[in-house]
Order: sequence, then C-alpha cells, then structure tokens
Amino acid sequence: MGISPETEQFAQFLGSVSDNYVDVKATRMEQPMTGASTARTAGVHALALQLLGERDQIADAVLARILADETHYEESTLIPLAYLRSSCEANIDGILRHLTGEALDTKVAFETGERKAGFGVPPEAMLHAYRLGGRTIWDRSVELADRQVGPELLDTCVRLWESIDVLSDVAAGAYRFRSDADARLDRATRRRLLDVILDGPVQDTRHLWDAVRALGFPELGSYVVVVGKIHDHGHDELGALRDRVARLPDLVAAWRREPTRATGLICCRADADLDLTIRDAVRALPTTVGVSRVFGRPADAPRGLAEADVAMHTSTSGLTGATAYRQVPVEALLVREPAGAADLARLVLGPVLDLPEDDRRVLIDTAFAWIDCNGSTSRTAELLHYHRNTVRYRLRRLEELSGRSFSDPRGTAELFAALHAARLTPDANAANGSATPGSSP
Repeated sequence: MGISPETEQFAQFLGSVSDNYVDVKATRMEQPMTGASTARTAGVHALALQLLGERDQIADAVLARILADETHYEESTLIPLAYLRSSCEANIDGILRHLTGEALDTKVAFETGERKAGFGVPPEAMLHAYRLGGRTIWDRSVELADRQVGPELLDTCVRLWESIDVLSDVAAGAYRFRSDADARLDRATRRRLLDVILDGPVQDTRHLWDAVRALGFPELGSYVVVVGKIHDHGHDELGALRDRVARLPDLVAAWRREPTRATGLICCRADADLDLTIRDAVRALPTTVGVSRVFGRPADAPRGLAEADVAMHTSTSGLTGATAYRQVPVEALLVREPAGAADLARLVLGPVLDLPEDDRRVLIDTAFAWIDCNGSTSRTAELLHYHRNTVRYRLRRLEELSGRSFSDPRGTAELFAALHAARLTPDANAANGSATPGSSP
C-alpha cells in the first residue's frame, strides 16, 4: 500500500515532518504481504470496519476526553465547540479508514495543525489531543477484540499508533509552518494592518475583521490602547513594555512607531483586571504613557487611540509612568480644547501668569503640591521642605492675585481647573504680551 502523491507533496511542502514519517512509509506502509500477514491484515480491516461504524460515538468520546484532560481546549473562548467536534470526527475517520486498508490522508492533520496555530492552542496541547484520540480508539478496539481475540489486535495497535505518529508529525509541521508564516509578517505589513484597526472608520468592515484576525486579536475581549511619548528617535522607549506584555500569556498586542510617539493595541483574552495589568507593565518606564479606557470591540480602537493620546498629553513634562484617561477627566477636557484652556488660564490666573517665570512657577508648584496633599499645609511643607508659614504665604499670594479663595468651593474648582490649564498650555502666559515684573513671593 503506497503513499499518495498528494500526501508526499504535503510532506515535502512542510519540510518539517519527522524522520519517523519516512521510516513508517518505508517499513510499514509499503512492506510486502505474506500469507500469514495477509490474513492478519484482513482481521485488522474487519476490526477497523466495526470501529468505523461507531465513528460518531468515538468522536463524542474523544471530544469529552479532550475537554476533560486538556485545559487549553476547555478554557479557550476562541475555538468553536462545533469545529472541535468536526475536527475530532475528521481525524478519527482518516485513521479508521487507513486501518481498513485505505491510504493515510494527512490533509485533515495539516488543516488541524494550521487551525490550532491560528487559534493560539499550544502545540503540546494539540499533540496531547492526538494521543487522547489514539487512546480512545485503542480502548474501544480492546473492548471489541475481547469478543474476537486474535493476532489482529497486535497489528491494529501497531498500525493505529503509526497513524497517530504520522498525523501528529504532519499537524506539528503545519503548526510550525503557520507560526513561522505569522512571524514572517514583516513590520510594515503589521503596521498597515494595525493602521486599519486604529485609524478607522473603515468603509468595508471586512477589512477591519481581516486585520483583526491577521494580527491574532479576538473579535471580543478586553482592549486598551497605550500611547508612549518618544523623546529620543534612536531609542526604543516602549521596548520594555512590549517585552513585558509578550511574557504575559493572556495578552496579545500589536505595535507601531511614529516620529513622536509609539502606540500599542493590547487585548486580554482572560478574565483579568486589564487596568491593573497594564499599570504594572508600565511601571518604571522611562517615558510618559497614556492609557485608554477598556473597551470590548476592535471597532472602538480609534476612540481608544484618541483617549490614550489625550491621557499622554495630560502628563506634566518630565514625569514618567502611566496616566489613565479615566483618572484625568478635567485635564483631558483641557487637552481636547487647548484654546479654551488657554483662555481659562488667563481669565483666572492672569496676574499670576504675568509674574517672572521663577515666581510664577513657585506659586503654581506650591498650589499643586497642596492639592496633592489633600489641602494639608503641614504635609505640603514636608514635601517641599519649606516652613508651613511659607506655604500659607504662597497660597494667600495666589488667592490675592487670582481673586479666588481656596476656602470657597467655586473658587477652589476654578483654581484647580485653571492651574491645570496653565500647566498644559505653557504659552498662556504670553497671551497678553510679555510678562510684567513682579516681586518674588
């Protein structure tokens, strides 16, 4: 019994089918038949025909065994159960037909390996599933042979595991081929695919879903966009973040780099606190990173990109680490409306902004420190290494120049917004011309 030309082409195409495939082909599948071996082979065929009649029941048993014994299949939300059941049946059908005397067809094994790689099933889990399938067929063969004991059982065992061996090799080769093909998606290609997702809207949603699948993202999940500021064009400032995300098993990500920023689309495929995961991953990065709110569909990625970009720009120059969009609503509004922010800063803090730069900075920094310390003068003094009276004096000076009071809720709200506006629009102090001299507080 020979190997079909089509199967041979598959083996050559993969280039990674093990030497065992060649040994099996040469020593088992093509060996001449003696009279005794012909009789035993007939017994194998008869047993296989019985098994083939029970194919549906065996496929159900294999599926149940895989879901019970292999956690990657049980926990996966990406593999449709109907597909997994049909894959079990197709592989079992090929094995049993081979035991009846037909040529071993490896096309199903090739498709199995290629699809499992696309679903992100670990290769060891896929090969374990093949062994579970073989064990289930063997268990049923033993049960049937108990009623018709004969030498054909030994030959059935040999040929069954030879088939499992070959199909596992082909599936593993196809898995590696798909994985290598995915890895060979060059940076420009991945960049174009990510552009389709991030830059929307897409006229034809098929292009969006094609990009989503090509980059390995699920259609539903917990997504965020992160945007990091690039200070040095020759330095990969988000490299550490990419490395950390790549080491986390439940995350999938794609990245792009632009002249002044780097952007990442990150998805968590498991039930996890994605906000916390990203904050941990971003900690201690040497750059400013904005993080969008979590969203559930890739189609919402353009909004996520806008949020992450705004969040990045709300961070004060010189600070590093993550800034989440949902944590800076006032600052985000000011960044989105820069002209209005500059007007607000001038309206509330005009006399403060007209001070010399050093005097202006001292007043504004003291006010921010006091806000960060929840209005505690003592804690502000400790933080800034000043006497409490110095802090009180500077706050009073700010109140006098602005005409607002920190003891008045409305005045506090206006000062809070205006201070952020002044920090986020550094040119606001130049709106009315050059600054006027003033005394140091």
